[in-house]
Amino acid sequence: MGRCTVAEELLDRFHRSGTGVIFAVPGAQVDPLLVAAARDGRFRLVLASHEQGAGYMADGYARMTGGPAVAVAINGPGATNFVTAAVTARIDRSPVLFLTGDSPSGLRGCGCFQGSDALAGNAILRAAVGDSVQATRPAALEAALDRFERRLGSAPRPLHLNVPVDLLAAACAPLFFADAGPSTEEAETGHGADAGPLPPDPGEKSVLLVGEEVRTPAEMSACARLAEDFDVPVACTFGAKRVHSLLPERLRLGVFGYAGGPRAYRALLDPGIESLFVIGAPLDERNTAAWHPDFFHPGRNVCRFSADPESRRRAPRPVTEIAAGPMEALRLLRGHWDRPPGPCPQRRRRRSDWCLDLQRHPLEPAVPASGAFTMSRVVLAMREVLPPDSILFLDSGDHRIHAGFFWWPDAEGMLATSPQYGAMGWAIGAAIGASFAAGDRPVWVITGDGCMQMHGLEMAVAARYRRRVVFLVSNNRAYGRIAARMRAEPPGVREAVSALPEISWTGLAESTGVRAHAVASAGELRGALAAAAAHDGPSLVEMMTEPDESPLFEPAVFTSCLPGVYGERVQALRRPTGRT
Repeated sequence: MGRCTVAEELLDRFHRSGTGVIFAVPGAQVDPLLVAAARDGRFRLVLASHEQGAGYMADGYARMTGGPAVAVAINGPGATNFVTAAVTARIDRSPVLFLTGDSPSGLRGCGCFQGSDALAGNAILRAAVGDSVQATRPAALEAALDRFERRLGSAPRPLHLNVPVDLLAAACAPLFFADAGPSTEEAETGHGADAGPLPPDPGEKSVLLVGEEVRTPAEMSACARLAEDFDVPVACTFGAKRVHSLLPERLRLGVFGYAGGPRAYRALLDPGIESLFVIGAPLDERNTAAWHPDFFHPGRNVCRFSADPESRRRAPRPVTEIAAGPMEALRLLRGHWDRPPGPCPQRRRRRSDWCLDLQRHPLEPAVPASGAFTMSRVVLAMREVLPPDSILFLDSGDHRIHAGFFWWPDAEGMLATSPQYGAMGWAIGAAIGASFAAGDRPVWVITGDGCMQMHGLEMAVAARYRRRVVFLVSNNRAYGRIAARMRAEPPGVREAVSALPEISWTGLAESTGVRAHAVASAGELRGALAAAAAHDGPSLVEMMTEPDESPLFEPAVFTSCLPGVYGERVQALRRPTGRT
């Protein structure tokens, strides 16, 4: 075989892993890679407006495909601009490869312009990603990429490669990527996990709590079959709502966590629950509301399955941890409950009666009766126009919690957000990235004017590459969640803390080549949604919304950062549970 450059070999590796798009902000240190990608007909090179936007786009692409994605920038300012996108990908377990080009190998440590020694930018990104490699030879790239790809099926997470520009341009023999054996992370994923701590029967009151690690159609179907076969009700996290479309109504509890509903809270905080089986959900503050003081009730068995060692370390209290991915977890539960003599019929009957009693409580909160054009009514209007298999990305802010309450995707749809990190503007770039893997389907993003001020200019990328992305912008002229907390303050104080300048987002969209509409009522919105869905390019709908009159349903568990609450929350979490 002939010799080629390291950059070209990297592209071959990306192609074999299923990556067809590279998101980048160009610079001299990555010229060899981007020029090679532009010449290579297998890739689409997408230039973002900002490195953070490129990282968000790669994140959205990875969530859409279920495989790896690549974001490229220079070191120095490019690396530090990647940081928020990298932390978001790490927390949400998104397999994004962040590649930074560095100064030539011989100049490292010499104060080279934008080099890895400049203000420790490379070290900052390394800390954000958690898995970072300073490549000095092709073998280091091989080992890092082997490790990255082995984790895709069980515990995906991002990787950072810092590659000197001279190594990217260097000639090399074709790389044969040998299997280096299981990594430390894989040794913890629990193939053949022990089901010893599991109770022999689901109990009279038990719940399956399903998280984002349950993501494939096969995993969701297996979860629904287990629930039906044993009459165990299912709650889910915000990002796992799709599983509910496969369940009978009697087993649907809804969301327990951020944007959760009354039925799920009534069920999971019931002191009579014997066992809670958590599958692929982190027990952190936002995803599962596990910080609620009644969650770890004395005598309750909380058993959590996860293939991600980082996720397993983030529980506020000790729980029974079993290192297993979703399919392994479901197999273990089924095998354990099917053991002779099998589930007790009387206990199953009482569990079924409990499920029927829970149906008295609604899945979602009630909407205030006023006719104000609020985000609640925006999402209800979307339900009338858009099919449940739509692809929807939700940004951080007041708009997100209402979409979480009222949008119910089916198993073919997608509802993506970043609930725990909550970076403003993430969904704008992520939706653009997802559009490159969505075929002819439009990708919808709900965002707000605060998020648009941070990353709204990425709309120009959607226009340049003619992507079918619809930006639904809630323009309430304020940071909505902050304004809600300031209701009791005098107007001057409330505006000083939360007010935003009035910007015409339709005007900005049109200046970038994005078709735009402005609406001020649910009736106008329905027509604009239909027009945007039919358009073969990017669209923006600016919604002149008003804040909802009061929080629809927001348990105090999500106020840990507020003055006077943090200390109480810490004390509640430290309170003895009665379990060892």
